[in-house]
Amino acid sequence: MGPVTYDLVSFLLDRRSEPPSLAELRAYRLLLLEERRLLGLGALDPDEVAQEFRLMTIQRGLKAVGTFSYQTAVCSRGAAYEHFIQPTLCIVLQAAEWLDRFPTLRRMLRERTNIN
Repeated sequence: MGPVTYDLVSFLLDRRSEPPSLAELRAYRLLLLEERRLLGLGALDPDEVAQEFRLMTIQRGLKAVGTFSYQTAVCSRGAAYEHFIQPTLCIVLQAAEWLDRFPTLRRMLRERTNIN
């Protein structure tokens, strides 16, 4: 019922230890589009899917960081979650930069991830 990229972002990016390459994400998006075609589902514009994927990456990534932070700080589960916070922030920053949007968010993420 949600955006076509919602589950794809979760499947590809949840709990990653490093940001994916542009080529890797493009290949998966193209695979999604081809599988939709083979199933007889309506065609989607690849550029629109890429933009939606990046927006969904920001939304889901920030949500995940909140969950990881809560599990670490409040529930004392840092061993399981804390090491995903920094990489997820980097993934969110990467998506925001590829979109060339959200300058305040990008500045804040650069400060917190030590990425220039």
